[in-house]
Amino acid sequence: MRYVIVFHVVLVSLFATWPAWATVEISGRVLGPAGEPAAGVMVVARHSAAGRSLARFTDTQGAFSFPQVPAGEVSLIARWKGLGESAQVKKSAADGESFQVELRMQAVEPQEQMTDSDWIALLPDSEEKLLMRKGQCTACHTIERLLQPDRSEERWRTIVKRMNDLFVYAWVPDDQMDRFVGYMKANSGDNAPTPRLVNVPQPLNGTARGVSLIEYDAPSLSSQLHDLCMGPDGNLWYADYSPGNKIGRFNPDTAEFTEWDMPTENSYPHSVITDEAGNLWITEALGNKIAVFNIKTETFKEYPLPIGMAFPHTHELDSHGNLWFTNSGNPQDKNLVMKLDPRTGTFTQYEVLPQPWKFLYGLFIDSQDRVYFSAMKGDVLGRIDAKTDKIEIFSPPTLPAGVRRFSVDAKDNVWVANWVNGKLLKFDPLTEKFTEFSVPAPKGAQLYTAYADGRRGIWYSDVGANAVGLFQPATHTFTEWPFITKDAEVRKFVWDEKRHTLWYGVWWGKIGGLVLAD
Repeated sequence: MRYVIVFHVVLVSLFATWPAWATVEISGRVLGPAGEPAAGVMVVARHSAAGRSLARFTDTQGAFSFPQVPAGEVSLIARWKGLGESAQVKKSAADGESFQVELRMQAVEPQEQMTDSDWIALLPDSEEKLLMRKGQCTACHTIERLLQPDRSEERWRTIVKRMNDLFVYAWVPDDQMDRFVGYMKANSGDNAPTPRLVNVPQPLNGTARGVSLIEYDAPSLSSQLHDLCMGPDGNLWYADYSPGNKIGRFNPDTAEFTEWDMPTENSYPHSVITDEAGNLWITEALGNKIAVFNIKTETFKEYPLPIGMAFPHTHELDSHGNLWFTNSGNPQDKNLVMKLDPRTGTFTQYEVLPQPWKFLYGLFIDSQDRVYFSAMKGDVLGRIDAKTDKIEIFSPPTLPAGVRRFSVDAKDNVWVANWVNGKLLKFDPLTEKFTEFSVPAPKGAQLYTAYADGRRGIWYSDVGANAVGLFQPATHTFTEWPFITKDAEVRKFVWDEKRHTLWYGVWWGKIGGLVLAD
């Protein structure tokens, strides 16, 4: 079934080629607790009726402006981790009006601004802490949610066993269960770490302040937007990895959402890419299928996998049109990368690592048709030569790494995000050597994905810090911006040259974008 949802759109664009918001102008300044200008902090304008949020950053005098926002009621708030937040201000204005507002930062309790990176840094270092991070105990919720309730050891054991049974992302081996449950009991409830900000970013300066962030509410805020991609027509396509079980299209020029139900119930579409014709290829994680969606006829075709419990995960097309994908599930305890030939519907299996299960995850194909894959539990980056079927395995220099998602730059260097040790890696295919880079907040960093956009550098999502970062290899410099949504859990990026925008899906039912100044 197809659904079309159009949010409030007007005719004047906020940025060239952007859907317009309307004709209210907002400006003002942000002051610190002592009345001093608060430079480089984030100001968020939220228009609930329009289903949009916009963030900008203050200049050296604490000034900000939103030239065009929807008419009606707008709420504004200034915030920066370590400096606090302003009180929320609500203003209503009619078409053509403008107003100014002054926002004063106030100190808030540390717990209100803490991210997962702070909680991780505060927990005692141990093998159990590493197991918690490798076992993905934050796959669906924050660490704070785990630590705050006071639970008995019996209750902890029940929770951990349920997570082991329910999710492919979580596992605690039986022989480590007692130690892990004891660690969680000893560091939660009344024994939880005293809330404290460990990673405090500096306010933005220079050209970094010229960036804007925007978010559009999806038709259902209960959606979980896992992956997105950009089609040849400039529309964004996304996978709703939730019981909603849909794929969707978002038109950035009109702010129109269109959604289609997946043909298999509870298939949980995970990753989505487009081919040269613009057709959509989708991994159905729990449906155990690969689906292709014809954008012209709006029809699906599905390819059931030849084995059960495979959990098809991340996929790419090679130069011959073959679809390669990782299987994150545990089919017969094997670690399988698969290739689908769409012309014949046949699958080829590659057992890329020896048993037991190593949790295969990301996948990307370079210009030479070399298929790279990662194993989060196995702590390796692997490579299959699609021409010869040769398999090679490479280990990062610092372990445990938690190798997650990655991409390839114009020189076929592989840029890798490490989830467990929070490092950004570059793998040189010529020397077959890794180079490590530490992000600005290394304590508790959880890098989910690294994305090379070709011109600006390497973008990454730090789920632990709830930030989008840009690493510029030529100067070895990092810049990070906080996401608008708390605990955004961004999993994939795509660059839009036409709109100078880095697009991403926010886990909590939103399409987000980081807009660079022209």
